[in-house]
Amino acid sequence: MISVEQILHRLRSRSVLIGIAAALLLLNLGRFAAGFFEDRQTELDSRLVRLQQQRREAAELEDLRAAIADLEERKESVGRFLFTGDSEEQIASAMQILLQEKLAKTALEPESLRPILRGSKEKGKDEAPFQELAIKLRLSGSLQDFVEFLADIYRSDQLFIIENFVLKLARNDVLKILLDLKGFYQINTEKKEG
Repeated sequence: MISVEQILHRLRSRSVLIGIAAALLLLNLGRFAAGFFEDRQTELDSRLVRLQQQRREAAELEDLRAAIADLEERKESVGRFLFTGDSEEQIASAMQILLQEKLAKTALEPESLRPILRGSKEKGKDEAPFQELAIKLRLSGSLQDFVEFLADIYRSDQLFIIENFVLKLARNDVLKILLDLKGFYQINTEKKEG
């Protein structure tokens, strides 16, 4: 038979083993819980970083929208100074008419007024927001009339740049004036409804 001493010894060793097993189980549960909470904390930190990044991007988006609105407003204000039309030929004609009207206000005599239309080699420029058209003028008249003509061009609602001019004295107080201008325009991009 089993003695009381053996039963107590067995109970003691069993309870020690059960205690050790319980302690190990608690340690493993604690380690698992710590790992779980650490993973949750890492996930929360990454979500917080993403949220802050989204807030910064949203603020930048508002800044971009404001910048786009400003650029649209500038484009509209610059567009008022450009010639517009459906084709380069139509715009060249409008530029010629405007320059002839300005010349008629002075005593300058136009000998030649011709636009230099772009060739097909430069058609790739059509994607630009605006294009330029060179105009060559040959005039005769007094210096005072030429200054008045330049002042009128300067006050014009349309944008012209004087690239070059040459003044030559022809006879008495009459000057021969060679003038190179550039006018700026944009082609209408809206489709005509038919």
